[in-house]
Amino acid sequence: MKKMMIALSVLLLGCTAGEDLYPEIEAAEAGETVQTEYLSFCVESAEYDAETLYTEILVTDTFPQPITVFDTDFWLYTGEGTDVLYPAEEQEIRLSTEESGTLKLAYRAPKQKEYILGYMDVREDGVTGDTYYVRIKVK
Repeated sequence: MKKMMIALSVLLLGCTAGEDLYPEIEAAEAGETVQTEYLSFCVESAEYDAETLYTEILVTDTFPQPITVFDTDFWLYTGEGTDVLYPAEEQEIRLSTEESGTLKLAYRAPKQKEYILGYMDVREDGVTGDTYYVRIKVK
């Protein structure tokens, strides 16, 4: 499948436009919902405190059957090489069609002005689909 990049810019207090650390990734407006093949998601909040980035991600099952969303479905890129960070604690939610739930994910990450949150559609048989990106800016 053709890789599609959709980005959502979450602008928190003290952030201004034009400071993108990753300009190659397009940014949408804060609060926009990202639609994937199986679900939609929206980063509702993000804040950095004590070496940890705390996020709240609203996830809605838009697939015609129940799905399970895992913490590791959402990874964080900090710009440090090619490594990605996964949430510090395990979490999963099982959603029925059109049901929503919130993942509260914490990433132990270096302090910086901007992060990229990634999500990739992966089927139960391991086949991967499109990858989606969300730009998170913090003060």
